[in-house]
Amino acid sequence: VADDLEDADFNDEEPLDTYSLISYCVSLLASDAWQKLGLVAGPNAGEAQADLKQAKVAIDAVGELAAHLEGAPPEAIPENLRRELRVLMQDLRLNFVAQQNKPQ
Repeated sequence: VADDLEDADFNDEEPLDTYSLISYCVSLLASDAWQKLGLVAGPNAGEAQADLKQAKVAIDAVGELAAHLEGAPPEAIPENLRRELRVLMQDLRLNFVAQQNKPQ
């Protein structure tokens, strides 16, 4: 999802459709979730730092937005992107549980 959005030209004169905007939000929130899980360093941080409460909020928000994309018409969201969203959600959730169960 994120790679496809990097290729999008957001400066075109034609307005973006809502599904593209939702996909963009998913990309931003998923990046934040990985950072809050402590698995990726933030852009201003020297090292990765976990904040599991915020990670949960980000993951839940990604899940809600992904549900809207799953319900989109087939021409709006191709099957390969839907599959990527499902994999993303599974990865985020599994990593959240792993980080929760990690000894402090």
